[in-house]
Amino acid sequence: MHAYVSTVDALKNYVVRNNYMPHPTLSPTQLCYLSQTEVHRAFPDMPIWLTEFACHSFGDQAQPTTQQHVHDFMGSTTKWLDSQSFIERYSWFGAGQAQDMGGVNGFNRLQYENGALTALGKQYVFKRHT
Repeated sequence: MHAYVSTVDALKNYVVRNNYMPHPTLSPTQLCYLSQTEVHRAFPDMPIWLTEFACHSFGDQAQPTTQQHVHDFMGSTTKWLDSQSFIERYSWFGAGQAQDMGGVNGFNRLQYENGALTALGKQYVFKRHT
């Protein structure tokens, strides 16, 4: 119980969120920028911890159809996130085995079944924005 209370107390100083919201007209990249900016406007004195995000929508929107689409999404979003002073931390969703992806498109995986990094995993780990 003590560890839980400490964690809750610590998180009172941050806005913690994830990002998988469908939108009828915005691209996933535009939505990532917009949603983080809106949260910052609502809580201007609190840094944001984006606890998970990926190139995926749980709505009826089309999912990424190529690995390159996901690489491009990761590159543009991580570059933008790194440039924002109000984003303190972020974490890509996609580490783990295929069965751990929770329905998120497999192009978002950061590692293979044997634990080796995918090309996307290397892009994320080594902070390559291209």
